[in-house]
Amino acid sequence: MKKISLLFTLLFYFVLLGAASAHDRNVKFTLGIGTGYVIYGDDDIDTSISGSSRAIVVTDALLHLPLAEQLNFLAGMDCVGDFVFAGSEHYLRYDYAFLGGLEVLTPLDGLSFSISYALGRRTDFIALKDDNDDLHTWHDSSRWGNGFKFSLDYDFAALTGGSWTPSVGAYWRNMPRGNEERDNILAVYLHIPLF
Repeated sequence: MKKISLLFTLLFYFVLLGAASAHDRNVKFTLGIGTGYVIYGDDDIDTSISGSSRAIVVTDALLHLPLAEQLNFLAGMDCVGDFVFAGSEHYLRYDYAFLGGLEVLTPLDGLSFSISYALGRRTDFIALKDDNDDLHTWHDSSRWGNGFKFSLDYDFAALTGGSWTPSVGAYWRNMPRGNEERDNILAVYLHIPLF
């Protein structure tokens, strides 16, 4: 695990150095928010409580560093919160992953696709009542997994010519959780460029 942490730290610094030297080459940093659906690989994971509500929130932060005219290096983080709640009972599943990959800008103005390596895990915070109406809370984390993320984006800056124009996109992220189980996350989002 220490080797992986060192690798990501070095990669992060190289990306920052490259971003600083490539400031005039359309380096972008984007923040995204959206929603989605999670297909859990473990059949024992419960996604409902009697009378519950559910919300899934997707957030991410990405650095787009140009490598060539039609190719960007991506580095960032992706988080998915799956919240099921009914009064004091809840399932709060928080999935987080560090990303590194390539984005290909297609000849169709504004359309791009990317594939990224994802290193992540999921932490579950659970509070349920027993038969005596006593509330019990606990948390559990999956093992770290090496997965991948495919995304498709459309940047409206191609239509408007503005650099602060948002983009929309969708992705599929596949994350192994150990014991031959994989979570599949499907999401749609809106990206806002910060620079």
